[in-house]
Amino acid sequence: MRKLQKRGKILAIALMIALVFPTKTGQTCVNASALDEANALQQNDGLDETKNEKDEQNTCVDETQGENEKEEQNNIVDDTKGENVKEEQNDSGVDTQNSETSGQQVENTQDQVPATAVVETENTDLETDTIYYYIDDKRIRYDGYRMKAISFNGKELNLCDTMPGIIIEGVMMIPLYETVESDVIGGSVVVSGSGMIASRAGYSVYYEEGCQAIKDENSLGAMDVNLVKIRQNQKDFFMVPAYELFSELGADKIELSDDAATLIITKNTGKFLNLKFDLSGDTNKKGVSDIKIWGDGKKEAMKVSYSGYVKPQFTVTKSYVKVNLKGTLITREFQEKIVDSKYAQNISVKNVGNNVQIAVKKKNGLSVVTQYGDGALRVLFNMKPIKVAVDCGHGANTPGKRTPKMPCNIDFDGDGKIDVKKGVSIREHQANVGVGKVLANELERMGFKVYRSAFGAKDISLSARQRNIKRFGAKYSISVHFNAVGSGRTFNKAQGFEVFSHSSKARDSAKLASIVDKEMAKGTKQINRGAKKMPLAMCNTYAMGTKASILVECAFMTNLHEAKTMMGNSKYWKETGKEIAKGVCSYSGISYFDE
Repeated sequence: MRKLQKRGKILAIALMIALVFPTKTGQTCVNASALDEANALQQNDGLDETKNEKDEQNTCVDETQGENEKEEQNNIVDDTKGENVKEEQNDSGVDTQNSETSGQQVENTQDQVPATAVVETENTDLETDTIYYYIDDKRIRYDGYRMKAISFNGKELNLCDTMPGIIIEGVMMIPLYETVESDVIGGSVVVSGSGMIASRAGYSVYYEEGCQAIKDENSLGAMDVNLVKIRQNQKDFFMVPAYELFSELGADKIELSDDAATLIITKNTGKFLNLKFDLSGDTNKKGVSDIKIWGDGKKEAMKVSYSGYVKPQFTVTKSYVKVNLKGTLITREFQEKIVDSKYAQNISVKNVGNNVQIAVKKKNGLSVVTQYGDGALRVLFNMKPIKVAVDCGHGANTPGKRTPKMPCNIDFDGDGKIDVKKGVSIREHQANVGVGKVLANELERMGFKVYRSAFGAKDISLSARQRNIKRFGAKYSISVHFNAVGSGRTFNKAQGFEVFSHSSKARDSAKLASIVDKEMAKGTKQINRGAKKMPLAMCNTYAMGTKASILVECAFMTNLHEAKTMMGNSKYWKETGKEIAKGVCSYSGISYFDE
């Protein structure tokens, strides 16, 4: 019995040493059989001698066999990470004893896997532990790259206190709640339907299980699953793509540090709203794809992008800008509070029948400029529309303002209808108005306020046109004409286009004339006769009160080739009207974009 007691004490001391001194892997190696044997021997101290003798016989085990048992039991411990594989099983009971030969190895499983990817880990050392996650029916081991921190405008969030950033399917993923609701980011996450909405300072982004993530063209990757659930130490973490999250929350720049340990976020404080809509299921329909409001503290603008050709209908009141997009849809409706915008206070977007209606509340009485084209509409806050007069020169019956008699039929727009018969002249008024309409429409589309002068058939005197333009308060004026030389009864060789400003009462007209001349030179091949100066009434800035006034001679109506292919061709009218509009925009400092 004394031998048994002595042996029990020795085993108890050995066990205490094993508990106190860890292995090289940082974990304590404890043999379960040795622990049971020590406990049994301690309990046997109070038994009678007969019982102890019987126990002594029963505990006679071959020492070699005991060592082998210890080695087999210790082999269960992962030599690389020191993790007990028996403890690393997921909720569905999938075994993890298959060998891993790389950072990510797929293991087959017969269990039904939830739609949302699940990741689990048992170790509390988030910088070194092994993580297992599931996508579809595949179980994947992750022991690769860990992003330890996020730097947001110079403030650092330590992710190792919660869950580090990891790469799944080539995409950098970070914990949603722990990131957005941290003191560093200062946002919020709320459950909405089957998904979640993360928001901060007027920005928001919606996540839903199985929803396709916005693809990132940068090095941070793109993926089809945008909501991944990780279970670590009995706590769930919802992981989302880092680039998409911060891009939607208004980041101006997203990059990794040189050591790739920190994600560095820089937010442009002048950027206010960025909302995106999924149109992947509506490729054949017209739809709104995104709405942005941004600025630099002094100027602000709203841009609404959409698919398909849509001509917006704008209504501007003292306190609202309202837009109606006919035959257009959105994927969800909302009203969003914009907390750090200087001029736009809130925005509502909703489907009304087959139309989308957008309303932006603005500072009371604030002027705006509205534009549309190139698949988007724009509202420029705190800007006044520039007033421009477009003058079409002569009336329909002004004597002499016509071509010689045409030797052939003329079809202006190629619709098969004869607009000018053989032996009849093309009137200058027809071509002037053809160009003038395009010019006026293009300028209005770009946000100018346009006065249309002499668009009707009635001939209006030069002095009356000057007074009307001055009364309108135009800043600029453009008078559209087609040139002539000779008697006007026969065609001759004079050709080309030219742009005039006043020789003495021009103010800034020469600059505008030069810019328009350069834009027209990019179009249909013609002789460029240049920007010139003459004392023309419709170039007199003093009489009209304008800053710049020019007169454009588009082509020669006394040249048979130019009369047929330019003066009598609606395609040329459209081209020339757009070229003049581009010149006016360039001179005014306004970016031009096609319709």
